[in-house]
Amino acid sequence: MSVNLSLLSLSDVHLADRITEIVRSQNLDPRHMILEVTESAATTELAKVLENLARLRVKGFGLSIDDYGTGYSSMQQLSRIASPS
Repeated sequence: MSVNLSLLSLSDVHLADRITEIVRSQNLDPRHMILEVTESAATTELAKVLENLARLRVKGFGLSIDDYGTGYSSMQQLSRIASPS
C-alpha cells in the first residue's frame, strides 16, 4: 500500500512514531507500506525531512519520491533520502 505524505507532516518531529503506532495498531507490517513524498518536500526543511524519512526507513517502511524528475532532483539527493542512516 502506498500513502502520500504532505510537506507539513514531514516537518513534524513526531511523525515517524505516530505513523508506526497507527500501522501497528491495525496489525499491519510497515514492510508492506510505501510512504510517498513529493520531490519538492525533500528540498525544504531538509534536516527535519531527512530525520523523519530515516526514522521511517529504520522502522521498515518503504519510501518513494512522487513526481521524481520534475524539479530539483539528482541522484545524490535521491541517495540521501532513500538510504537508511
